[in-house]
Amino acid sequence: MKFFLLTEELKYYQILKKKYGNLICSFNSFRANSVMDFSSSKRKNHRNKLGLESLIEAIVLSRCDEIVYCETNISLFSIFISNFKIKKIHINNGKKSNSSFISLFQWYIVWEIPHKIKLLFKNYF
Repeated sequence: MKFFLLTEELKYYQILKKKYGNLICSFNSFRANSVMDFSSSKRKNHRNKLGLESLIEAIVLSRCDEIVYCETNISLFSIFISNFKIKKIHINNGKKSNSSFISLFQWYIVWEIPHKIKLLFKNYF
């Protein structure tokens, strides 16, 4: 059995690849640990390549037997083009806010607070 891994997060990719080795299949797509890297890449035709990589990965994902996913455009598109034949396991991360305006900032706050606390106490542990 093999697993097709589709993630933008370089850190997650490296952890899973190290842990599961040859069980992980993936494309050599652009991955980064920072959202800013996606808009500031020096790669020629970067945005076009991101789109092409996403489409290729979505098509491959649609051919898999089973998908473990959270709601993203790529995962939902893959389910759609498979004619909903993929066995689905949905990870629900919950709704953060009813307000679109607040939800724009809430993710950063939820991420930043633990990150800052970790940095603050790293010398003590």
